[in-house]
Amino acid sequence: MDRLATYGTLMRPFDAQDDLGIAADLIFVDSCQIPGVLFDLGSFPGAVPAGDLPSPPDPESPGDPLVRGELFRIADPSVLPVIDAYEGYDPHRPASSLFLRRRIRLREPEGQAAWVYMYNGPVDDATRIPSGDWRTHE
Repeated sequence: MDRLATYGTLMRPFDAQDDLGIAADLIFVDSCQIPGVLFDLGSFPGAVPAGDLPSPPDPESPGDPLVRGELFRIADPSVLPVIDAYEGYDPHRPASSLFLRRRIRLREPEGQAAWVYMYNGPVDDATRIPSGDWRTHE
């Protein structure tokens, strides 16, 4: 059964699922933690794997950086192309996509893997969100 981990505008406090008409097809499972670093990109966040950054995200912060989000069970796989379009992911042209859909092993819930849209652009001028949580970022 496919799962989707979200960390931005597709989380429940926001309206994107309703706006896209997919809320009934994404069943909330639990909160989750995704390995990565979260950046403020303006009207939405972007997560990148820590290993993709030229320098460590925060050398004074112990442990691996985490992105906090929500885990959903995908009730209808036909929603993935809708979400791909929303996230700017083209599976036929990944290099030019804004986000890349990747299956990632989550930190929490332990042992779970899910589809995650990871940001595919530069973060040089973006502000890091140290909490890893878009919902509490000001």
